[in-house]
Amino acid sequence: CNSRLQTFEFVPVMDAAAFVRPETVPVALADLLGEAVSRLHEFEPRDLAAFLWALLRLSHSSAASRLDFDAVFVASTQALAQRGLRLPASGLGGRQCAAAHPETAGAFVAQSALSAREWVWVMNTIAPLRVSGEAGAEAPEWILERFVRPWEAWLRSFSDEAADEVAGLSSARAATSADSAAAARWRYEALLQREGIDSLGPRWTPTTLSRVGIDYIGTGEVPEVALQTLREQREQRSDGGRFGRFAWLRAHFSDDTCENGEPTGQEEILDFAWDGEAPLENLDEGVAAMDIAECDASSSVSSRSPLVAVPLAGRSREGHAEFKLLERLVARLVAAEKKGSLVGDVFIYTDRAPCLSCIGALAQLCRRWPGLTAKVSFEKGPTEALHAARPVAQRLREESPTTSMSDSERLEEAMRLALQEYLVDKESFTPISVVASNPRVQLSWASVCATGVRPSGKSVPGKKREWHDKLKYFLSHRPKAFEVDVGPPAKVRLVSPAQAQDSFVGEGRIGLLTELTSAVDSSIIRLLRIGKAFKGCPVGEGFVSIEEVGGDEKVSKLFRKCRLDAGDRLAYFLRHSEDFDVWAPSRCRPTVGGGDGGPSATTSIDAESNAVREDVRTWVRIRLL
Repeated sequence: CNSRLQTFEFVPVMDAAAFVRPETVPVALADLLGEAVSRLHEFEPRDLAAFLWALLRLSHSSAASRLDFDAVFVASTQALAQRGLRLPASGLGGRQCAAAHPETAGAFVAQSALSAREWVWVMNTIAPLRVSGEAGAEAPEWILERFVRPWEAWLRSFSDEAADEVAGLSSARAATSADSAAAARWRYEALLQREGIDSLGPRWTPTTLSRVGIDYIGTGEVPEVALQTLREQREQRSDGGRFGRFAWLRAHFSDDTCENGEPTGQEEILDFAWDGEAPLENLDEGVAAMDIAECDASSSVSSRSPLVAVPLAGRSREGHAEFKLLERLVARLVAAEKKGSLVGDVFIYTDRAPCLSCIGALAQLCRRWPGLTAKVSFEKGPTEALHAARPVAQRLREESPTTSMSDSERLEEAMRLALQEYLVDKESFTPISVVASNPRVQLSWASVCATGVRPSGKSVPGKKREWHDKLKYFLSHRPKAFEVDVGPPAKVRLVSPAQAQDSFVGEGRIGLLTELTSAVDSSIIRLLRIGKAFKGCPVGEGFVSIEEVGGDEKVSKLFRKCRLDAGDRLAYFLRHSEDFDVWAPSRCRPTVGGGDGGPSATTSIDAESNAVREDVRTWVRIRLL
């Protein structure tokens, strides 16, 4: 009855076969697969993607050697190409990649017929393609152009953004602000959940591990004790049907204090876990005592644990074997580090590619203890090793105060130097127009000014002229360093330490602006929790509209006290502050089928005039690093 099957009906059949993992291939299954191959040209792209993913899982069973799966994957890739399917240059589903990688922000090359999850399935099964560790991808040019290069560009952007959000989690834990910790957790979870995928598959998981600072050692260097433990556990659980996910961990660590040239407090841990085991009941007191910010009710992480597990594809990841092993390891590490900083290595072996949440948890552990080197391998993974592109310890060394200085801090420093050049005496004011002519100030102001990033409406019919940010507003927003005389003409002078201290008292500007910053933080967190975030923002997660922040009663009241004059705007204050990231979409009309002016969500069609009315609101989020 094979010939009577609809093409979409092949998918559940292959899914069932992959679930059962037969020891031998039934004749009917082989005949069914042959029938499917002969009709690949009839498959819809998303049915073909699901069919290929089921075949990949089936190929990992003991019956894999009886069937020529590679030939099926090659024929399926050609069928996809004949249908005109190709990965959009801007990433999965046509979504724009982060601004840090402008090479991926090109125009759409085709309307994607697949979801992000289905693209992951395709990229793990297209053939011929070989991803060989440090050498990269090897495939015919048409496969590289249509699929691999856009995919690798997106994957680099996504992995680097994940590494940054993990760093944000770490920095937020060290901060005193509960709002910063809540924003960091929200952004991290939103990033991993953004594309609706839970895993990058066996072919591409090593690349992501490398980008977040974790070594993939290949399948040839796995300790025999790990393989033996997996075999023994499978035999013991063979009567229970499905085995679940297995993970094995080995950790060596010691504190960095030495006696007679040897490190002290050396420990070795061997541990393993399965999915479905009871969750960890008790952690050491050291873990419970850690400063963990209270998480939102929707978060899947226990308040007792310093690691964040993110629900993916509608499922909690706290019960994954890798995460349970890492929680148990953290308890030991916290107890051991009381004697000093820790150095060592952690190796995890799993029976399948780890999910994004577990990769993120391991990256969090490495960020928390940068002296530990993390290594991973998994069954059916690539044989070649792929070392970390930039280990966490190196990343921390590179984040020096100079490189992490914000644009606002650079402008403040330029203003200080310029005022010292023009200084007559400590009590005199200098016209702001004179200081603004300094080349260093002009260069820095161009990157801080809140207006001018988009065309003004002055020459556009029916448009109001855009409000203009001014240097005097920036100076008034930094009362620790400058005192502004509104004039006319507006003048400025440097603030002495004694004057700055006085401004902290009562209704002083420093105290008011500090209170305003805290109120904005709280407003942003509230908006995130009620679903007001900008979904699909091309520069990252955690942005909310400045208009909605300004609508907060407390924020509005405080800003009216703090502003220099009626022309000052909350958007200017946020742009001038190093505590916030501000982003404004460019005003460009989208092209047919998409465009590079930002996500389609930022535009709408006026039904009466049939004109594009763009959402040109400015967006803000809490800066974490």
